[in-house]
Parts: sequence; C-alpha cells; structure tokens
Amino acid sequence: MHHYVYIITNQLNGKQYVGDHSTNNLEDGYLGSGVLLLRAKKKYGKENFSREILEHFNTKQEAFDAQAKYINKFNTLKPNGYNLDPLGGHGTWGGYLSEESRKKISKSLSKSIKGRKLSEEHKKKLSEAKKGKKLSEEHRKKLSEAAKKRPSNRKGQHHSEKTKQKLSKLNKGRKHSEETKQKFKNRIPWNKGLKYSN
Repeated sequence: MHHYVYIITNQLNGKQYVGDHSTNNLEDGYLGSGVLLLRAKKKYGKENFSREILEHFNTKQEAFDAQAKYINKFNTLKPNGYNLDPLGGHGTWGGYLSEESRKKISKSLSKSIKGRKLSEEHKKKLSEAKKGKKLSEEHRKKLSEAAKKRPSNRKGQHHSEKTKQKLSKLNKGRKHSEETKQKFKNRIPWNKGLKYSN
C-alpha cells in the first residue's frame, strides 16, 4: 500500500489543493475529494487539473499528519486554494476517527434520535424522498436481518402490557380507509368475520 501527500493544480487559474491518499495503484488517477476542489473540477473540467506526489509515507496517519506542512508551504487554504482546513481534510478536522470514536459517536447519535418526534413537514419530506426509490438486494437483506432481531408479535412473541397500552392509545379513534380494511380482510384469514366501524 502506498501512502502519500499530493498537490492538485488547476491549470487555468493556478489554485491548488493538498491532500493525502492511500492506494495499491499509484496510477489510479485519483484527483482529490475536497469539497471546493470537487466544485472546481465540475466548473473547469477534470482535464484541467494535474496531480503531483509531494512525499511518500509508511502509514496513512503519517501522510495525513504531513498535510498541514504542505498546506502551509503552498498556501492552499481558501481563498488562495481549495483547502478548507489548515490540518487537512477527511471531515474530522485534524485526524482520523478511531473505531472506538466512531462507535461513541454512533451511540450518542442513536440516543439523541430515540424518542424524537418528527414534524409533519419532515415526515412529508421523508415520505416524498422514499417514493419510487428501489432498495438494493443488500439493503433489503440488512432490513430483513434487523427485523428478525427485533422483538415482534410473530412466532409466539408477545407485546408487553405497556406496549399494548401504548398501541391501544395510538389506535383509539383511528379510522381505516375502505382499501385498508379490504387489505386486512384478504391478508389475514382469521379476521374474515370482523366488522369495522366507521
């Protein structure tokens, strides 16, 4: 594996970007992924940018740490260049996240999301975003596996009394459309004799 710091130069305006990259193929054509750099490539065309490798390193972290030296040397911070962070990129502002840090962040985010109530506008946006979206086979598998791990009312598992009460409160006064009633009748054989009130 090759770890190195590179500099990208816009041949049209001279602006530059310093970054680090790790690869098995030095000729992989990698031209950086900084936000401002990506915008510039879109604006001026990828063909108008060149890359030069500045220094090779033994580890990814060493390459990452060396970016600051070259960002300073070539003065590539915005507005002179395309770098946003004087210490380098990767969205962590100054270093790579360890696996432990990622887990802590993930845990913290999931705690803050639990119990959060979405506004009607937010729900509508989410619903519209999902319309017509097809899930990949891999995504379906993950959803299926996650559903199997969750306790449900299937296969002899039962809701707790607390959950039953919550569900009861939620469903009180709820009226089903004719279409929904029909779906229930057709899908579940044991409720064919049920009558729905409007």
